[in-house]
Amino acid sequence: MIKKCLVYLKKYEEVISYLIIGGFTTVISIASYFIFSRIIHLDYKTATVLSWILSVLFAFFANKIIVFKSKTNNKKDYFLELFNFFKYRILSLFIDILSMMVFIEILHCNDMIAKIIVQFIIVVINYVFSKFLIFNKKSNKKDEKVLYDHKDYICFGICLLIMLLMFGIFLGDHFATDTIGMYNSGYLNNAKVYLNAGRIVMAIFLWLMDYFSISFRLAKVISWLIGFVSIYGGIITLYKILKSFTKNRIVNICTSILVVANIFLVEFFTFPEFTGIMCFSLFMAIMSASQMLSFFENNNKKNLLKSLNFSLLSMLSYQGTVALALIIPLIFTLHYASNFKDFIKKNVIIGMNYLIPCILILIYSHIIGNTRTSGAIYPLETIKIIYSQLKYLIATTQGALPVFVYAGLIFIVTVLVAFLILKSKDKNKKYKLLFFIYCLIAMVIVPLAPFAAVQTNLISVVGRSAFALGSIIGLIFMFYICYISPSFNFEKLLVLLFIVITLLCTYSNNKLALVRFTHNKHDKQEALKIIDMIKDYEKENNITVSKIGYCRDQSPTYTYIKNIYINDMTVRGMEVDWSSNAYLSYYSNHKFTIIDLKEEVIDYCSNNNWDSFQKEQILFDGDALYICIY
Repeated sequence: MIKKCLVYLKKYEEVISYLIIGGFTTVISIASYFIFSRIIHLDYKTATVLSWILSVLFAFFANKIIVFKSKTNNKKDYFLELFNFFKYRILSLFIDILSMMVFIEILHCNDMIAKIIVQFIIVVINYVFSKFLIFNKKSNKKDEKVLYDHKDYICFGICLLIMLLMFGIFLGDHFATDTIGMYNSGYLNNAKVYLNAGRIVMAIFLWLMDYFSISFRLAKVISWLIGFVSIYGGIITLYKILKSFTKNRIVNICTSILVVANIFLVEFFTFPEFTGIMCFSLFMAIMSASQMLSFFENNNKKNLLKSLNFSLLSMLSYQGTVALALIIPLIFTLHYASNFKDFIKKNVIIGMNYLIPCILILIYSHIIGNTRTSGAIYPLETIKIIYSQLKYLIATTQGALPVFVYAGLIFIVTVLVAFLILKSKDKNKKYKLLFFIYCLIAMVIVPLAPFAAVQTNLISVVGRSAFALGSIIGLIFMFYICYISPSFNFEKLLVLLFIVITLLCTYSNNKLALVRFTHNKHDKQEALKIIDMIKDYEKENNITVSKIGYCRDQSPTYTYIKNIYINDMTVRGMEVDWSSNAYLSYYSNHKFTIIDLKEEVIDYCSNNNWDSFQKEQILFDGDALYICIY
């Protein structure tokens, strides 16, 4: 009996020792949380962070020495383990904070009971991270880091300059119609909205901004910096992937930029409060693809687990970019597959890596009660709407490129690649052509697939929500790099197309930013004029205006600037009733209730057609104000 116990103890020594250490870590976390929250009287969020710091410091040394017996021969490896440990513990911290928020603010549990439940979840998550992603028992592991030469760094410098030219202008102070609404409702209320939508990393970002009392202006700067670094990191990661397939650095960097900083990326920067998290989601999708390809190369399950983690993190940040986590590795499956069976297997693995986060988010959304996924879905109508909006998006690119230019370029590049495949002397060129068609279908279908789970009447296929559609040309070039012998003329065409697309996007991006700045200026001026009229009316009549009704004239003007492409990024804020109400509330520091319109107000507004703001558009009635939107 004793021998059997000893055998089991030996066999499960690591698990048992981890549980013991985990128990001590949990005790330290709970005890320190009790001290900080009950004795020092800090709020539960601060207490959670401080208890986490203490428990992580203890856990690193205990797990390294006692549990996993990790060996490091030099300081570099030691600090790499320390860095990885804190990196994954930060992830578990986010899970910890999020879980505490759910238990306390949504489920209304006692904070100590919530802390105990959450800690058991964290112990399991941390074991998986430590065993498979952090600690290494082998001391002679070779350095797998890819080294770059000076020519690579020149390419990185050019890339940095291009990114600054394309998106640097958005560092200026600007806001979308949604932004002004967030100003009024505050960080925490918006965090709850995004928590319900499954955008948990966005919710955490807003919570951190609130916790540290970050101003909205500084929050937007932080968001821009996170976004810019994320985009740059995504491009370098993709460059590293393609480096082993092509020696042409110019082709490599052009392809990487076309995929990551595609024609729809500007939409991320037009929502300044969320630029960082949306771009971070894109970076995580690229990292997921990179780890999946590493798994194909070395068959190390750690890479597969990392890929799934990155894919999930991308999904929890912003769902519109995750398609790239599937499409990029899909393009390389034929290269890494040893036979047809292996090809199918790799496709299934990639599909599961994409589907698992999707299913988890869908389940979460149904539990929370997200209206976008809980309403009625009519399959045939859904397909019609998606197809119609897809055609419009590809044709117009929402103003990023001239009408039909993007669709035309996709067609030209597709035909040329198909021609090069058929022209080649490859014995398997027919199969390669079929695979190319398969990849093209995936490039279109995968970004659109999530809309099938959205309530039919709420479907909106736009650039930011179907981001990978803007990467199609870059992804086709990626296919070329992987499977087709270098063609000097085709590569010249690639560089030429890159230059044309980049110049057009840089022009349209900067034009869009200037339009935004102009709209913000005029929206503010118009709002302040109305507020002055409200103050004068209140002073003269000794009454407080608390209600506002909005009506439109015969032909409302969507912009202050003529001859620009109209969409939700260029529309003026004072044209939309809820946005107009948000502007007035923000600049007056007073909340207004939107009310229904009277018949005489509707008749008055609909019988007029103003081209600019006039005093006649403002109608007072007791404590109510009616605004005729021109």
